Amino acid sequence: MRDAVREGRLDRAPGYMLDEMGLKAGVITTEEYKLLQDAEAARNEVIAVDAFNPEIFKTLH
Repeated sequence: MRDAVREGRLDRAPGYMLDEMGLKAGVITTEEYKLLQDAEAARNEVIAVDAFNPEIFKTLH
């Protein structure tokens, strides 16, 4: 998709928007779009590992 942006086939946009734009423009397939969505979900899950209730964390020591 980076090439599509450079070539002017896609407008510049944040990644989460670019995926959908690429799908609509035919730059990526539905399968590729789903892979990108799965990767984003996995990324968010890893980031959420650091999200915890500090009070519960204190009880673990």
